[in-house]
Amino acid sequence: MKHVRWGLLGTGGIAKVFADELALLPQARVQAVGSRTKEKADAFAREFNVPRTHTSCQSLADDPEVDIIYIATPHSGHYTEMLTCLRAGKPVLCEKAFTLNARQAGEVVELARAKKLFLMEAMWMRFFPVIRVVRDWVRSGRLGNLTGIKASFCGHMDFKPEHRMFNPALGGGVLLDLGVYPISLANMLLPDFPVELKGTAELAPSGVDQADELILRYGQGVVAELTCSIIKSRRRTACISGELGEIVIPHEWYYPGRADLRINGRRVESCRMKIKGRGYFYEALEAMRCLREGLIESPIMPLDDTLTVMRIMDALRAPWGFRYPGE
Repeated sequence: MKHVRWGLLGTGGIAKVFADELALLPQARVQAVGSRTKEKADAFAREFNVPRTHTSCQSLADDPEVDIIYIATPHSGHYTEMLTCLRAGKPVLCEKAFTLNARQAGEVVELARAKKLFLMEAMWMRFFPVIRVVRDWVRSGRLGNLTGIKASFCGHMDFKPEHRMFNPALGGGVLLDLGVYPISLANMLLPDFPVELKGTAELAPSGVDQADELILRYGQGVVAELTCSIIKSRRRTACISGELGEIVIPHEWYYPGRADLRINGRRVESCRMKIKGRGYFYEALEAMRCLREGLIESPIMPLDDTLTVMRIMDALRAPWGFRYPGE
């Protein structure tokens, strides 16, 4: 496969960033774009020099000149869009949150595995080189047995009921959009399902969650304390604690250029890496590696991890009293 020909479904901000990132890869090409309107597809194609446009997911999925499809639409569309692409025989890289719930995710994963097609959640954070070093530090026992994880992903935006973050019809809510990151971090380091989950949510006037405090308890007494919000700013740091020390990611841990390993309060090692582009480059590179090697799942972001994260979010959301349309 000389070039991997990408089809992008969606023309919003993330799709534009992803198109820019693919330009960093000489072996990648944006071959087609799909949007609900011809005007948006054509405008995107002009901006990024994309040769083919489509006005439906089905049309993009049927395009014989597309090797893999990146789905960058609101959460509410992911389930049906992934099914459409997989049924057409196309590998898929889908933005988080993967689906609205674990039932939908399970159906999509079952289809991909049955058809032996590559499928991966675009959990941006997991592919950064610094995060991979952090994972290796933990797995190699540098911290001893883990005791806790703390991570926050918070920011502020004004309430706009039509915005996808606040609109339940688009799969809005901070848990699916931001909370998925610290939950995925915990899952990467502690892959078993928690033995206990507790979460409190402040709901927006539209009914979706806008600020969450989450506690996940695992075996051997390990506790993950996670926070996400779109109404309260907070330092975006992460700390992974163990019997022997801790790992601190001091700035924007989900987009990290640095992590420090501390033993007995003293920094003994630091990983610093300059991020190439906006970082979407790394997940695209992994997807293309898997395609070339004939893998249908990535060992960095296995589908079982995606399913576990979706089950955790279902369990947290259940007591909060809201469901998405169609659930």
